[in-house]
Amino acid sequence: MQEQAKLSLSAKGKAREDVHWQLGWWDFAHALEGTRRPLVWSKSSVVYTAHPSEPLVLARHFPTSRHFVLPSAPKILASPTSFEPPTVISISNNDELLFAYFPGRGGDGAGCLWQRGVQLDNWQVRECWNIEQGAGVVTAEWTSTQREWTVTESGSSARLPSRGPSSALPYAMILLVTEDHCISVCFLPPQVPSLKIAKASLLQTSPLQDAQPKDTLPATVGSRVCVAASIYMGYNDPTLLVAMRSKVLSPQRVHESTYTPINLDIPLDISPVDPSYEVPLTPEWDLWGEDSVINVCEVRMPIRFPMKSAFTRPLQPILCPNQHLTDLKFITIPPSFTKPPQPPYLAATFLTFGDYTATPNSEILLFSFSKRETPTSSALISDLVSRLEAQKSYEDKVLNFVLPSPARDSLLIGLMHLSGSVPHVKRKAKGGTIGTMHILKLPDLAADDEWNVAPIMSDMTKTCRAVPANVAYSPNRALLCSVAASTFADSHISIYAIPRLQRDAGRPFTSTLVIDLPSLFIIALHSRSSPADVIHPLISPAVSVQTAVDILSEVLLYFNEESPSLREMWTAEVLRLASEIYWTKASRTEGGEKASLLARWRTIHDICSLSACLNAFSMCYEDQIYDLGDIWHLVCFSNWFIEFLEGVLREAVLAGDESALSMKGTVLALARVPSLSAAVFVHLVHPYSLGRIRSILRYIKRFRDHIASLTAKGENAQIAREVLLDVVDCSGIEFDRLGAVLGEIYQGVQGANENDLQQTLLGGMPRTSLIPSVRGAVEKIASGGGVNRARLFIKPGDLVDGVARLSMVDQHLKDKHRDVVSKGLLLHPAQSSLCVCCEGRSEVNVGDPKTRTGSVKWRAWTRQAAHRCVCGGAWWKLPNST
Repeated sequence: MQEQAKLSLSAKGKAREDVHWQLGWWDFAHALEGTRRPLVWSKSSVVYTAHPSEPLVLARHFPTSRHFVLPSAPKILASPTSFEPPTVISISNNDELLFAYFPGRGGDGAGCLWQRGVQLDNWQVRECWNIEQGAGVVTAEWTSTQREWTVTESGSSARLPSRGPSSALPYAMILLVTEDHCISVCFLPPQVPSLKIAKASLLQTSPLQDAQPKDTLPATVGSRVCVAASIYMGYNDPTLLVAMRSKVLSPQRVHESTYTPINLDIPLDISPVDPSYEVPLTPEWDLWGEDSVINVCEVRMPIRFPMKSAFTRPLQPILCPNQHLTDLKFITIPPSFTKPPQPPYLAATFLTFGDYTATPNSEILLFSFSKRETPTSSALISDLVSRLEAQKSYEDKVLNFVLPSPARDSLLIGLMHLSGSVPHVKRKAKGGTIGTMHILKLPDLAADDEWNVAPIMSDMTKTCRAVPANVAYSPNRALLCSVAASTFADSHISIYAIPRLQRDAGRPFTSTLVIDLPSLFIIALHSRSSPADVIHPLISPAVSVQTAVDILSEVLLYFNEESPSLREMWTAEVLRLASEIYWTKASRTEGGEKASLLARWRTIHDICSLSACLNAFSMCYEDQIYDLGDIWHLVCFSNWFIEFLEGVLREAVLAGDESALSMKGTVLALARVPSLSAAVFVHLVHPYSLGRIRSILRYIKRFRDHIASLTAKGENAQIAREVLLDVVDCSGIEFDRLGAVLGEIYQGVQGANENDLQQTLLGGMPRTSLIPSVRGAVEKIASGGGVNRARLFIKPGDLVDGVARLSMVDQHLKDKHRDVVSKGLLLHPAQSSLCVCCEGRSEVNVGDPKTRTGSVKWRAWTRQAAHRCVCGGAWWKLPNST
């Protein structure tokens, strides 16, 4: 980037400088020199990329920015200087397997396969094998046994057909295209200890043949090496397409020149030279470089026995003499229920620098593939033919990347400005626009006016590093991330908002930001992918909390209408979504708004904990008895629930007393009187939370009575029995009476407005229309009995250390040392797992599952809770120093 100053006068007559910048060919050298850093955004919202200079795979979680490095394979760890940083990184659709290819430095490279554990950062090397020099991996693609979800034009959700080879195999396969123009199909059968690989040539008709990863794979090294490739996997189509661009290498014996040797016997005069002595004017570098064609090969993998009957069939090469291919990408169009199917498209982008002194020119070519009108009679010849659909050139901008658009039948492209300026008044903000993203229609590549243009922002202090060298979609295609070229030591990952549909003239700007979020949330919940990228627009200060509540209500209403029988399940899922929204939004605000968001989050998080507690009691209770093998686990849940309910009752008693006295004109002289709109009162006016409180109250009463009637047979059982009786009998709750009072309150809220109830639940705060219901509930609790006020407000510890000892810090420390899932004490805090959403800790997924104690039902419950927190968040390993 080159900068120059431009003087301007301010209103006060002082000289100000505008910074002008200009991009040069060196800012796009990554597209020509093979320095594109690989980039993957996984389903769990972890971004994987390569270390700039070492053979390492870096990972960073979005949006928490927690990061880690994948463990190196022993082969690489023993000699790290023998390998380059990975040039290919690919992760399976279920986020359980990750592949990376490390080129060798003057020798063989290595392919490495990792397998993930329960935590996002818990990866173990599963396989590592040699890949011979000249047969390095160019691109990789995973097949999937899962079907994608989409929202149709009519607004209903549906699962798309399977994509790629859909076999009966219960495991995914990874397809590798290598420099020697071969395809390798790698898979890990469940009962086989090592990786299986089958390989076939892509330049001639060839069947897949078995190869062993431990052996050196045979490579057909020649003068042509594949440098770019793309794999097409269509919907409900077992046929693959592989497109390749090759480069002709220089002779290995570089000292042998291709010029005709000079004859020293030539007369040194100016007479005409005999034609036999003329030297051919063919520069040596013209004999190598990029090939003038794009090779395409069809790979047929039948559904039955795909590995044994698969074979390749090359297509007619596509003549494409354009210089400097920068990208090659197949575009797969999802099927539509109302439109005819679309053919496979191949987008090829090129960049021409001329003599490196003029403005670079960029171009995109779009090809389609269809079957011949007259099928061939030979099984060795493919029926597919290519056709050039459109061609588009850019002279004043540089085409930097091409991706399938989130919209059907379109492309997303990124165009970089060649120059620009930053006004002095904006220099402190650092951010500036260095490019734009556009939506192009297929197949004519015309601009789609229904979509707006999104900016590509950059820190203007380092514009040259901010030119995206590689880009990747977020899990739900709501955002885009980019990384700089590997020639820079900067590992910074940039996040961009993608183009959105044009807003109506009368629609507010904030509504435009979130207009498509309900559909994205529906897809995310169906797909079990992280919703972090969809939540990202909601944390903007321009988006109000009420807007988020309205979106959540729309999502829940959709699920309730689509699956009425699964109402409870989808309500729990949307509540987890609301919890993540309020927690993330609170982490980026301050003051009173932060306190309000945290109160909403705490209420919803407690509701999620109530659901987990109720599920644990119901699983461990059968035929009117409890499994005593789970007594300590249920004691922990009982202790947590009583503490939680006492907190709700304290607020209710204070508010009820104040409400009753204010009706009589008496002022209650209390330092703190809770408002009737406080978030904690959601538990008293919404049937979802109140119903769970009533059910758990009955479970604990039965559990206490059952344990009290038994004789402890051992010290451990005796301690557990005494702890439970102490927790229940010494609490401020009169179980029978309170159960009757809560039953009356539950009946009273049944007739409330359904929309107000839903907004109250998802908003984590009572609606104004439900304030009368809150007042009635707190007055019943304050006057109707069910609580022992002395035990409710004064605990034995308070009498020892004084009431002044009570503070929010104590409760915070108590929560920090309590398992967020099992509600027990964290025995080994340094070994616990951390929730990436609520930062709660748990030990339910620590250690070998085979050695865990408890009944079969309790172990089944812990297996359900091992993969995600009660709030729905994924787990993260804590460092040993924590």
